[in-house]
Amino acid sequence: ASLWLFPVMGALFGVFGCAFNYLVVTSLDFYAGLKGILKGVSGLAIGAYVGTIGWLAPDLIGSGDVVVPEVIRHELPLGILLV
Repeated sequence: ASLWLFPVMGALFGVFGCAFNYLVVTSLDFYAGLKGILKGVSGLAIGAYVGTIGWLAPDLIGSGDVVVPEVIRHELPLGILLV
């Protein structure tokens, strides 16, 4: 009865997968194009961001084995996955 959901969900996740891969390649191309001081500053900025998150909320840094079940149980907001 619900077999129609499989191709719909497959197409939906296929579109999300293509969008994700496009964004990954685009960001890699962007950072590969940075030269000189911008390359160092961008690395410092990303490191500072991850370091700050790790300092303020160390449970959010890692593989997600802890965070995803907490989001599913509504102990954390869904938007926390975007951090």
